[in-house]
Amino acid sequence: WQCLLSDNGKVLLEAKIEVLPSEFTQAWPKLLPMVLGGIAGLVLFTVCCAFCVKCWHRRRRAERMSQIKRL
Repeated sequence: WQCLLSDNGKVLLEAKIEVLPSEFTQAWPKLLPMVLGGIAGLVLFTVCCAFCVKCWHRRRRAERMSQIKRL
């Protein structure tokens, strides 16, 4: 950035500032795949848990039905 303060063509104040990109901006290309991978892993874990619970309930129901048939 360059800031120039002048009056009638006469330079009163001149400042130059170099702005560097933040560490977050530099880390973004590495951070995005990590975040997406974490989200995908969480979704897969949730689906797996739901599937296991569904199978467990189905097995329990089958056990109850077989006990009723034995009586």
